[in-house]
Amino acid sequence: DIGIFVESPDGGLLAQPRMLGTWWFIILDPASSPVDIISDATMGLALQWEESGVLSRTFTADSDRTFSLRRRSDVWAFAIGNTEAEAPELMEEQVTQDRVVAELRRFVNEFPGSSSTK
Repeated sequence: DIGIFVESPDGGLLAQPRMLGTWWFIILDPASSPVDIISDATMGLALQWEESGVLSRTFTADSDRTFSLRRRSDVWAFAIGNTEAEAPELMEEQVTQDRVVAELRRFVNEFPGSSSTK
């Protein structure tokens, strides 16, 4: 579980769940890039195992979207869409890791609450 990322003009906060119900709170520099933080953490989780699945979810009061990725060795797949939708807007099977990273970064950059869209 990657935890919770909160962005503000004064900096960011990454809260990550740890063992025994504890949390780490990491205060981020205002110059930190949300797309780097989220994509690096998501891909870091996916690369820990030969088979993995990772979800990244962004939401505001008006938007709730999910990026899901799946890895089986060197075979990658991803899907993007509204969290509650019956089917994703975009789903690709058997793509490269580079394609997954590019689409994940685009997903984060297009988040309506992100400073990168302002």
